[in-house]
Amino acid sequence: HRVLQRYTYVSVVSALALLVLPIFFPAVNGARIWIRIAGFSIQPGEFAKVLLAVFFAGYLAANRNALAYSGRQIWRFRRLQLPTGRVLGPIVAIWLLSVLVLVLERDLGTSLLFFGLFVIMLYVATGRTGWIAVGLMLASVGAVAVGRLEPHVHSRVEDWLAPFASITAGDGPNQLAQSLFAFASGGLLGTGLGLG
Repeated sequence: HRVLQRYTYVSVVSALALLVLPIFFPAVNGARIWIRIAGFSIQPGEFAKVLLAVFFAGYLAANRNALAYSGRQIWRFRRLQLPTGRVLGPIVAIWLLSVLVLVLERDLGTSLLFFGLFVIMLYVATGRTGWIAVGLMLASVGAVAVGRLEPHVHSRVEDWLAPFASITAGDGPNQLAQSLFAFASGGLLGTGLGLG
């Protein structure tokens, strides 16, 4: 981990490059998260997850004291302490980056994973529950806004709310409906290979 700490900022630059790369390739099933070249496909975001974890760990190790002991809190309710505005900068920047990834790539899961990873590591590094509260609030605002404004994400939310609507409309079963059918015929553990 001491060797990886030397590459904190190289990791974040590499991760951002890997995240941006799929934007220049055609969308697959509405999301721009794949790179396809000569019959070979890869998701660069999977490598970016590891590199971002290295960056977050290095950044938080170097700035732990400033993030944990930021002086006066903005707001205090019982045991919950929210950090000052000056210290909120990194979490807001990562939140904006995760929303940008979602908008450009149309991939809700990846952006929530990046942001959740940062907030959890921030909490582990500082021990301040205020980071969890701020993180949940920002993630909720971002998810609701993008879920309503971005058509691909909105259709995914609609599919989740009404999984059998596509079957009723004659479009055939979607992924969620197929998984529900699998549970219905095989239960949680299935009834054998390929039968669950």
